[in-house]
Amino acid sequence: MRGLRQVALPAVLLLASAATALPQEIRGTVYAGDRSHPVPGALVALYDAGDLMVDSTYTRDDGGFRLRPPWGGGRLYV
Repeated sequence: MRGLRQVALPAVLLLASAATALPQEIRGTVYAGDRSHPVPGALVALYDAGDLMVDSTYTRDDGGFRLRPPWGGGRLYV
């Protein structure tokens, strides 16, 4: 696809026990290289430990994004 860029991001692992509530949302920013190059329109997805996508979004013009984790705890990664 023309104009599509891939950005390598380290996986983010979120751990929570069943007794610990997860945050209502996960916020972040996608950058290409350094913080002076935000990436607009990048797909960001949140997965559970079984590799099931539980939420996804595209970054805004400033590279920012918000994801909503499911309730109930567990391991998640972006």
